[in-house]
Amino acid sequence: LKAGSDAPISLEKLDELLDEQLRASDKALLDLLRAPMNVETLEQGLKAKNRFIREWFGFNQDMNNVLVAQICRKHGFDVKQQIVGEGEVAEQLRTHTGQKDFGLNIIQLHGKESPDFCKMVKKRLGTTVMKAFSFKTAEDVAKTDEYEGACDYFLFDTPTPNAGGSGKTFDWSLLDSYKGCTPFILSGGIGIGSVEALKAFSHEKWAGIDVNSKFEVAPALKDAELLRSFFESL
Repeated sequence: LKAGSDAPISLEKLDELLDEQLRASDKALLDLLRAPMNVETLEQGLKAKNRFIREWFGFNQDMNNVLVAQICRKHGFDVKQQIVGEGEVAEQLRTHTGQKDFGLNIIQLHGKESPDFCKMVKKRLGTTVMKAFSFKTAEDVAKTDEYEGACDYFLFDTPTPNAGGSGKTFDWSLLDSYKGCTPFILSGGIGIGSVEALKAFSHEKWAGIDVNSKFEVAPALKDAELLRSFFESL
């Protein structure tokens, strides 16, 4: 299997990763995974009925687009002409063609990625993987169990229709039921008014906080002075 890289994954390793996702008799899907990554196989993969296959080919499309965008910016080519496919990543790359190149060392997965997919990203790219979860009940917290060992960090956020960005805080007491080994980042509506609550909060696996909309003066533009005041107050 090749996905924008010269480093192949052996069929033996691939079979191991897909053991619970694919039937051994499903030759068509295995042939699709073995095939070189091109426009035809990418289209087939994105339309596959198997969720893991769709996620894997979608991820490859996103990463290939990121690499293409970096090369285009480096050599002065038109990024919009080279990006393929649809989706949030493709649209962002087409829209923000002037942004700086970025060296990825942490990847945050904020969708419905499976544990196997998280493992694949971690192994394939050699980066730190953070998986986001949203909690309403203790039963939601328990869903993190199957991701133990698949991710380096979890991010715990407030449930919203748009996967974050609500500016609202969830019930942190739900985390009393979290007994996992994976360290987590606390997110969801954290602002300057959260200082006392953060000082009172404690959990042995709490590794940090995520701040965003409460410190923005415009989309993606942070108030540096407000951030400085916030961190000095902690």
